[in-house]
Amino acid sequence: MTGNENNMRTAFWEAASCLPREAQRALMQDDQLCSKAVEIRLRLGQPLTVEWPSGRTALPQVRVTQRLLDDVFQRICDYTVHAHLAEIRNGFITLPGGHRAGFCGTAVLDGDGKLISVKDITSINIRVARDVPVDLSEILLHVPHPEDGILVAGAPLSGKTTLLRALAKEYAKTWKISIIDERGELGLKGAKLFQNCDLFDGYKKSTGMEIALRTMSPQLIVCDEIGNEGELKGVLDCLQAGVGIVASIHARDRRQLWERPIAKRMLSSGAIRYVILLTPDSVGKIAEILTLSGGEPVPC
Repeated sequence: MTGNENNMRTAFWEAASCLPREAQRALMQDDQLCSKAVEIRLRLGQPLTVEWPSGRTALPQVRVTQRLLDDVFQRICDYTVHAHLAEIRNGFITLPGGHRAGFCGTAVLDGDGKLISVKDITSINIRVARDVPVDLSEILLHVPHPEDGILVAGAPLSGKTTLLRALAKEYAKTWKISIIDERGELGLKGAKLFQNCDLFDGYKKSTGMEIALRTMSPQLIVCDEIGNEGELKGVLDCLQAGVGIVASIHARDRRQLWERPIAKRMLSSGAIRYVILLTPDSVGKIAEILTLSGGEPVPC
């Protein structure tokens, strides 16, 4: 077994540690699952399912009951649900190792109709976070000036976070970098993974970018999934401060990217020079690298 395979198996079992023993025993019956799984899904009344980049494997021997969901939810919350209410309102809890457990059920609302908690959990999705090796040779060849701004675009599970993590490690060899890790996934909950980087773990992206610009004198800021006006403002603040941004956004292809209002504004602002589009069917595989020339995308 190679070192990478061993790391992938370790990450999988770390993510699966919140499952009860009968579920873990079922997962052990297929040794290949732990090396390719990206999600472990539990849906009420359905079999435990493992998702991988191009398909899924159902384990009919583990039927998801309400009791099983409640048990896993308590484990995810470390048996102190009240201590995680802020995360529960956001719909997910970040686990040790940067794995993320999302969930849904019946909303508990306050008098103003605001979500304050969730009860009667019906689905849990455990996303497996892995520090997967990525070949950066094509990017390093076609993107000579990361300080001019890089946007990584791809579908869910295409490896956007994985690629950002690899780029942060590479660019940290010569640049001062601040990493804004709102959900604890980009840094895998561990600053020790990054040399010469300042890790803002759990900060909202807009807040983290503002503080980083004010206190850490970064040359590059790396963050995941730009998606709202506050985060766009943070990107524009980086542009005004002369700091390069390396970020990601959800978009399956070039057409979908240019149809997103936030993306259009970001790409026309001058904060982004390079766009890296990922293929939807594998982790971290590059479909094309574009450079913006006069506001129009041109293949590198």
